[in-house]
Amino acid sequence: MKYIVKAEDQGMTLEELVKDRLDISNRLYRKLKKASKIRIEGRVEDRRALVAGEVVRITFDYEKNTFPGQAGPLEILYEDEDLLVVNKDPFVVVHPTRNILKDTLINHLSEYLYQKQEFCKLRFVSRLDRDTSGAILVAKNSWIHHRLTTPAASEAMVKDYIALVRGRFAASEGLVELPVGPLEDGLRQGVTSRGKPALTGYRVLESCRDYTLLTLRLYTGRTHQIRVHMAHIGHPVAGDTLYDHEDPLFKRQFLHASKIGFIHPVTGEYLDLAAPLKSDLKAVLQQLKEE
Repeated sequence: MKYIVKAEDQGMTLEELVKDRLDISNRLYRKLKKASKIRIEGRVEDRRALVAGEVVRITFDYEKNTFPGQAGPLEILYEDEDLLVVNKDPFVVVHPTRNILKDTLINHLSEYLYQKQEFCKLRFVSRLDRDTSGAILVAKNSWIHHRLTTPAASEAMVKDYIALVRGRFAASEGLVELPVGPLEDGLRQGVTSRGKPALTGYRVLESCRDYTLLTLRLYTGRTHQIRVHMAHIGHPVAGDTLYDHEDPLFKRQFLHASKIGFIHPVTGEYLDLAAPLKSDLKAVLQQLKEE
């Protein structure tokens, strides 16, 4: 990573700049400094104050990836040396659990990177339920993950979804602001006074039979937030067997993370990435329209 010292940085020490401007923790700074991974171009020593225009370079080593690689479905939406965004298929768990030890998204991504001779340790910035498809952001090193999960970065990040819900809406758009937290059954989340604040925006795209297609924006990131909010206002996500009833028309909940937008921690560029709807959801929509 290259950083050019700005006028407002002049007079700072290298340590102050790296921690304050680049948001590198004390622990990571000590590790990088000990390994001579931080340097100021053109200098033999770095004790004196920085001068505007000087170039600071930081080299991050790959961390060993311990997940075995397994070939699997992957739709890469964006990738560079720091991060990637993938359009996750349905019925794929993000990472191994006690009951599911293989064929997870991280196994598929590991195999993909191994084939490219990249052995970095992956960290998920965003996650999705097994049956929810769509955009997931993945960091390729700890610093990128840290920068993308700070409160400021999380607040600036845009997460849009497409959902088919039951019933029709009187208004074309709206906000649901209700606290969400775990219920006593230990399995479901619900609207409860003990929950954390949660805000979901929605806009109607179209209505078909007794269903409505929505685009939704998450302003907070509570577990099952969209599913809980929609069910609570009487419009559960179609096919959601946890918060609604089974329907033979749907093999899974009709919920897809359709877009993710964020500021790249290195380039400062705003990335706005769309994840195309998966074929099974397209087929359901087509069937409803034909009927």
